[in-house]
Amino acid sequence: MDGVIIDTKDFSWDFGINISAKRNKVLDLGPGLKYRDITDGARLIVGKPAPVFWGAVYEGTYKSQSEIDALQNPPVGIKPGFPKFKDVNGNGKYDGTADYAIIGNPEPKFFGGFNSALRYKRFDLSMYFEYTYGNDIINSFGPRLFMGEYASNVSAQEVNRWTPENNTSNLPRVGSYTLYSVNTQAYSFAVQDGSFLRLKTLQFSYR
Repeated sequence: MDGVIIDTKDFSWDFGINISAKRNKVLDLGPGLKYRDITDGARLIVGKPAPVFWGAVYEGTYKSQSEIDALQNPPVGIKPGFPKFKDVNGNGKYDGTADYAIIGNPEPKFFGGFNSALRYKRFDLSMYFEYTYGNDIINSFGPRLFMGEYASNVSAQEVNRWTPENNTSNLPRVGSYTLYSVNTQAYSFAVQDGSFLRLKTLQFSYR
């Protein structure tokens, strides 16, 4: 959609915008198949968009020993400051892949771009922006700074880790990742909003 907003002898402003959306759904994966894993943390599921992000639902950290003591089936070796994952199947404990769920969708709700062209006498300014909205992305490296094999003090967020003095933090304590065999791409801590607005081209000229 394009239009002229202002058009005078010395000044004009043209503006155009486009918006798109797409929807898909897995209908069939073959006889007897309800899902198929395609990469770490991504799965095709019959009846769902293709693909979806699949993994553990991160619920922050265990804040205190009294919280752990109140659990029906506390994980072996758990300590305050260790990561907490959702009990999806409702059996009273976290069971690894048995408690995985849909944690994100990489498909945007809509996407597109818009352009703006301004003219003042002999000067011209044109811009083009592109955008997406509502899509999720997996930042697999970020969580590894906290719970993966690269756990270190690289990220500035590390200063807010759980400690006995900072016991309300939802960032796990040092060394806690060793308790779980969880792929760091396969839990919701790694899922981030992928929406963006980006200036792609900018041109200024004089005639």
